[in-house]
Amino acid sequence: TAEADDILRAWRASAVDFLRKPFRLDDLEVALDKALTESAAAAPTVSAETVVVPSATMPDAVSPPSIVADSEHGATESTTSPRSASASAAAPRVRPTVAKLLDDLKMGAVRLPILDPAIIRLPEFLNSGSWDINELTELIARDSNLAAGVLRAANAPIYARGQTVTTLLDACRRIGALAIVTICFEITVKGQFAVPREPYRTILKKAWESAVVSSRLAPMVADALARKDREMFRILALFHNVGELLAVMMAAQLETASGPVALEQLAADVEASHQDLGMALAASWKLPQAVISLAGNHHRPAQTPEPPLQLQTRSIILASWAITLRAGYTYLPGQDRVDLAGLLKTLGLNDKQIVPFYGAIASWSPET
Repeated sequence: TAEADDILRAWRASAVDFLRKPFRLDDLEVALDKALTESAAAAPTVSAETVVVPSATMPDAVSPPSIVADSEHGATESTTSPRSASASAAAPRVRPTVAKLLDDLKMGAVRLPILDPAIIRLPEFLNSGSWDINELTELIARDSNLAAGVLRAANAPIYARGQTVTTLLDACRRIGALAIVTICFEITVKGQFAVPREPYRTILKKAWESAVVSSRLAPMVADALARKDREMFRILALFHNVGELLAVMMAAQLETASGPVALEQLAADVEASHQDLGMALAASWKLPQAVISLAGNHHRPAQTPEPPLQLQTRSIILASWAITLRAGYTYLPGQDRVDLAGLLKTLGLNDKQIVPFYGAIASWSPET
């Protein structure tokens, strides 16, 4: 099947891969070879209870964060996190209501937000690998809000280069299909995560602003490392923390009549649950596999040992997020303790090299 809940259950069962029907026999052969190779490398024997599900659409093994729950304290998360050890040690334990939410998620009993109809076809463009700029332009033209946002972006200094863009087709050609799709997500997805109650409303707004700024910064960090796939980093950075948005929104819905939860407690709940929630949501929206993997595994490797290119990609996204936080786009307690120095060391960058990034961020507005 192609249902997100089935994909999530497969991952939970330590699936090596996941193949959506209909599939070709050569895709199945490749997936089976990979499954057998990884199983043989992992252990001399394979348990009869091991579940192996092949896939052409999920090329990397994905291992979601481990959530440990007990009846008294709720859940805690086992990850390799960019937060400092002292910050993790001081964090409150996760509430039992959040642990139950994660249990319900495993069972497919959590209702996830659906994409805005205006952009529901955009994941097709991301997954197809072939870009028809005319078709993409026609899709955007059907929604006046999207069309206006794309034209506004095309006339921003980063793209305009002193020339005014007046038509949507010219805007799409100038910006490029992948960046256009990301901009459309920027414009629309923030509306998916909105609640009237404070402080959740403000946190969600600031979290989305942080995601947008991180998304614009990530290609610049990729450029500093001579990566050729710079535009893909925009979509990866935009959605890598989408689980945080969902966690905050659900926290607002779980709030008791006694009043809002303490922000430190909310931060602990979000940190423990956002990778599971992000992976499930990205899969349900049929986003590219790279986005799904990063949403579910950005604080620890999706594979062990982690391939160098995967480690670099993950570190670029986390470093972009950490720089964005340092530039003032924080939204939850404890984010000032994110280990930027460690991420820069992993990437082979230093403080002097990232100084221009802060200047770039200061010139941007998440709303334009």
